[in-house]
Amino acid sequence: MLPNGDVLVAETNAPPRPEDDEGIKGWVMGLMMKWAGAGVPSANRITLLRDTDGDGVANQRSAFLQALNSPFGMALVARALVPDYALGPHTASLGLASSVGTVLPPPFTNGMFIGEHGSWNQRPHSGYKVIFVPFERGHPSGTPIDLLTGFLSGEGNAFGRPVGVVLDHQGRCSWPTMSAMRCGA
Repeated sequence: MLPNGDVLVAETNAPPRPEDDEGIKGWVMGLMMKWAGAGVPSANRITLLRDTDGDGVANQRSAFLQALNSPFGMALVARALVPDYALGPHTASLGLASSVGTVLPPPFTNGMFIGEHGSWNQRPHSGYKVIFVPFERGHPSGTPIDLLTGFLSGEGNAFGRPVGVVLDHQGRCSWPTMSAMRCGA
């Protein structure tokens, strides 16, 4: 709720995943999503609700921000609205490094490198990779790009788990991992 009484609502469904439509599990999940009212494409917007006549009921509705990537929350910080950016459940995103000021080539000149530590008790596994999120005008502007994967064996055992991301001004990237505490480059 904003200081003037307006309410902001993040409207989204989960971003599609490649395995969502596979097999019996995907079929049943699709049926359940439709039954729950979530079987429609994501609105990917933040909607403003306003009570213009003071009766406690929002009688004005308008799109406040549109074309977002799976918004799930927002905060009012120093008179500025800051939408969150969803990376998915249980990714345990521990490392964050900005590419601004490096000599990296496009599309990596403006964005964030993120180490996703992952969650060992989540099925299917999520995280266990290093990603890049492109930015425009200081805000996330697209879907994450997988940069480094392969931290899991075919059986789901972890070879390591990213715990951070470090960039130098030349654009060299290191990501310490938990297990043998090795650095990749």
